[in-house]
Amino acid sequence: MGTHYVHHGGVPRAQCYLYLVPKYQLGVFIITNQSGDATANAMERALAPLFDRVESMQGR
Repeated sequence: MGTHYVHHGGVPRAQCYLYLVPKYQLGVFIITNQSGDATANAMERALAPLFDRVESMQGR
């Protein structure tokens, strides 16, 4: 994915992630109304296929 910027944050009962990927002119924001020890990892796993797909589409 190259250079990318990530910010994770949240408040009680909610979490969010912001990803910026300049190489692909891509920004992704994901938010959930769930918060727990496994929430951040679940959000990252949910986004991984999206980023994999974007990378695979480059060079077509």
